[in-house]
Amino acid sequence: MSLYKDISRLKMKIQKELNNTYIWSNVALDAIAEKTHDSVFLKKVNFKVPKTRVTSYKAINRSEEAAKELMSSAFEYDLRYSIFTYVIAQFEAYLAEIIETTLKYEPRKLLGKVDGIKHTSAVNISDIILSESRDDIIESIIKMELMNIFYASPKKQSKYFSEVLNISVDEIFWNYWFNYKAARDLIVHNGGIVNDVYNKKVTSDAKLLCGEKIVISHEYYCDTIRHLKSFAGMMPNCVK
Repeated sequence: MSLYKDISRLKMKIQKELNNTYIWSNVALDAIAEKTHDSVFLKKVNFKVPKTRVTSYKAINRSEEAAKELMSSAFEYDLRYSIFTYVIAQFEAYLAEIIETTLKYEPRKLLGKVDGIKHTSAVNISDIILSESRDDIIESIIKMELMNIFYASPKKQSKYFSEVLNISVDEIFWNYWFNYKAARDLIVHNGGIVNDVYNKKVTSDAKLLCGEKIVISHEYYCDTIRHLKSFAGMMPNCVK
């Protein structure tokens, strides 16, 4: 095997995962949309939900109007937010795999540093003594480095790719990633309500009015999948 072949394998893996997510998520969204106009379902009144303290369920009431509002909100925001967040997590895991794979092939790159990332500077003596081989020690350091790298901002991570790993991806794809990651953070940490933190993270064309709610439209979701697949598609040829 070679680094190029392993990076190519990871490319195919993430592209398949993104395609699969797109397929099942659209099935789910179509089902929610259908329920929004299903009068029999909306008049159901009682819905089973888990109880808080026992492994059983209880029935809760929702009027027809409330049930329709629930389905509409799920279709417009809640489910789309959940799907989008999952897609970003998938791609972030892929980036971590790229870093891990590259460092395993070229462990001397563990010596590389980027300002703004709190790199691993020491290893516990007991970890060294108890390790069965040099490879085990290196793997342990790589795992610590991955945690440090992903605690840093996406912009610092892009510098790590280019300056330490010598993987230089076209800036446009990193900008896409910065914007999508900022949208994910906004959803997770502020309920999707645009704030100054979001606008400081994104490129000028992605800035929104503070106070408005970010919309993950079908077009935006398609662009996300398309751009992330293209990002991954470029990665093998960027390995030096």
